[in-house]
Parts: sequence; structure tokens; C-alpha cells
Amino acid sequence: MATAKDAKNLRELIMFLKKQGGLSNAALADKMGVGKTTIFRMTRGEIPGETETLSKVALFTGLSRDHVFAITGIVTPRSPQYSEEVLQIAALLESATPDVRRMFLRQVRAVLDERPDQPQEAEQDIE
Repeated sequence: MATAKDAKNLRELIMFLKKQGGLSNAALADKMGVGKTTIFRMTRGEIPGETETLSKVALFTGLSRDHVFAITGIVTPRSPQYSEEVLQIAALLESATPDVRRMFLRQVRAVLDERPDQPQEAEQDIE
């Protein structure tokens, strides 16, 4: 395995991190901010019950939370079942102003309702 992203499961990822850093279970646990028992269990292939632990794994490795959840088999609302385009739109909307979000949602509803789009109205909403 060349990088952490190549791990096919959580066990492989933890073993890679230990080997790459020359770390014991306790040292990796300390660096990651989890208990050493948690690291031990993950090296045995067990998946932690708390999503916070997996989020810490993602933060420590630099992998996306979705990627870490995907290799564990846990499905989240933002798992890879959504297209990259949908995730990009969601990220843009998170940083948009409330007015822009409302305008976007009106346009999506118009498309879904198969109503003709009215760009002049949308332009007025932005101002």
C-alpha cells in the first residue's frame, strides 16, 4: 500500500499508519486522540461504534470523512452514493448567503415541477 488512501478497510489503514510512523498502538492512539484499546480493536478489524472516532481517523490521516466511512461500510448522508457534482453543489450552498440559497432552491423547485425557468426573476433575487 503506497498511501493511506489505498487502504481497503479500517484495519489496513490503521496498520499502514502504525508502520509508516513506526508507532505503537498507544503512540498512535495518543496522536489521534483516541484510546489505545480503540486502536487495538481497529487493528483487529473491529469498527468503532462512535462516528466521532472515525472522524478523528479522517482528521489524522487527511482523508475525507466520507472516505473513511466508506471503507468501514458505514453509510452516511454524504457517502459516495451521491455524485461528485451533488457534493460540490452542497459545499457551495453551505457557504452561500441565505438569499442565494433561497434563489437556488426556487430554481430547483421550478425544474422539478417542470415549470419554465424565469431567469429575470432569479437575477432580481441576487440583487
